[in-house]
Amino acid sequence: MLMLNKPLFLSVPTILLLLPFALVLLTAFMFNPFKKSPEYEIVEVRDFSWPSFTFKYPVFKKWENISLDQEGCELMIKDNKNYTFITIRVRIEKSVLFTLFSSKKNKQGIPYILDSKNQELRFMLGDKPGRGEIIIKIFKLPIKNQDIHGFSNDQFFKTIIESFKLVNNIQEELAISIARQDAEKIYKDLSIYNIATSLEADGWHVDYELKSLEMIMMGGGPHYIIDSKTGKIISKRYEQ
Repeated sequence: MLMLNKPLFLSVPTILLLLPFALVLLTAFMFNPFKKSPEYEIVEVRDFSWPSFTFKYPVFKKWENISLDQEGCELMIKDNKNYTFITIRVRIEKSVLFTLFSSKKNKQGIPYILDSKNQELRFMLGDKPGRGEIIIKIFKLPIKNQDIHGFSNDQFFKTIIESFKLVNNIQEELAISIARQDAEKIYKDLSIYNIATSLEADGWHVDYELKSLEMIMMGGGPHYIIDSKTGKIISKRYEQ
């Protein structure tokens, strides 16, 4: 005859007796010093500076020998053992609609947008929409989970967001004015030129380009590099 085992029920006194032991085991598990630590570990925090902004970024264990390239604005991490390639690029673009999508500001009051899904962080450049935005983008090959081979997107972006700030530079209009005052001493008519400006690592670049190729016989215009902090003309070149 088939005998069925009766379900085992513990009495209330037995449960009360075992409860302290269960709490001890749970506490030991939660605070176990031998429990596996996270994959990533920040060994130091470094500074990145550009003419118009600065921020800090973490360096993770195993990546101590890398840094963001101040010229190319690019950080590349290669882990050949695990076939992981991580590239971090920083670039500046023009943007008009930034504030329509951003409602967050860091402690320095700079609006930002964090797109965790696409691993991209954007900051508004300047105090008015349209001046541009700074884009910090992480590329990974192959794309795996968020914390991968000692690198954490969350920790990387968190450090940048907390430290990001704009640098007080002379405005574009002032750089153009400084260049124009010098150019007027050499050129009689500046109306035949278009003015192109860009803020680079070495300062404001102000270039006078002919509006029409038909005017090429009249010679080219002046080209300036102006210190973005002091407004001093670093270099100038006349094409006549």
